[in-house]
Amino acid sequence: MNYTVKPRTVIDCDVDHKASLTNVVEEDRFVRFVFEIEDVPTRPMASGIFSKADLELGTPLCKWLSVLNGKPLGEGDNVNLESFIGRIVEVKLKKKEQDGVEFLNVVDIVKLASD
Repeated sequence: MNYTVKPRTVIDCDVDHKASLTNVVEEDRFVRFVFEIEDVPTRPMASGIFSKADLELGTPLCKWLSVLNGKPLGEGDNVNLESFIGRIVEVKLKKKEQDGVEFLNVVDIVKLASD
């Protein structure tokens, strides 16, 4: 298999980025949202993670799901996380380095992206 070395991706974390939700991974206690950053030529991946116990009104997880839902969630509302896959949103990113590897974390979903 052949690979082509690309230039290093430079991402400005001081601006909002357009991202597509590509996957939602549910683990025992956590839910991870995986995004592809669409407005960067190399289309890097970024993720955000929450405890499943955080789904209460007023929490960041509830805010994210409300944005993905297109309207605020109320007490007793049910959501199917997989139904949000493919949604295009604007996100705030933060870079993190661990053991010499750079990761992109989604720290907030700002709004549904306009076409």
